[in-house]
Amino acid sequence: MTGGVPIIGVNDARGRDETVVQILFTLPVRIKSLNAILAYGLRERMHEKRAQRTAALLVTRSHVLASLGGLRWPLLVDLVRVGPRRLDDDNLAGALKHIRDGVAAALGVDDGDTARVTWRYGQRQDRQAVGVEVTIRAPPATGAPSPTAGSPASPARGTVGAPTCPPPTDAPSPR
Repeated sequence: MTGGVPIIGVNDARGRDETVVQILFTLPVRIKSLNAILAYGLRERMHEKRAQRTAALLVTRSHVLASLGGLRWPLLVDLVRVGPRRLDDDNLAGALKHIRDGVAAALGVDDGDTARVTWRYGQRQDRQAVGVEVTIRAPPATGAPSPTAGSPASPARGTVGAPTCPPPTDAPSPR
């Protein structure tokens, strides 16, 4: 870990070792099926939307601001729903919409900007836990050291460089 930024070594699609930045955290929100949400009244739906988007925005912002030193574009964001039952694929993407909106707002991008952010969805069944696991991956910083070929993925050493992801405009400046 370098300056609060987790650096991991991974193999890219061509089998080469590459250093990437990864931010992983869990949002403690219950994600319900769209079918269940549509049965709500308008007031309940709006409350659900606001609560999910706000939770995603605040938690993502705190993690991103803590690791701005290594965040680079384009980003890959994985949203994994954890819950007692599985949702079908189209229901999964819809159920995670407000989480995606909150994460995008915290990153300071439009969630439809495919040049800067790629979104992937998944789910994990767990009878005891509920929430959304968010993983944000960024390409390596310029000049960041890479793990040596053939070695197990280990934390890289060295500086990450200046941030290229600006903090959201209404966020307090990091100290």
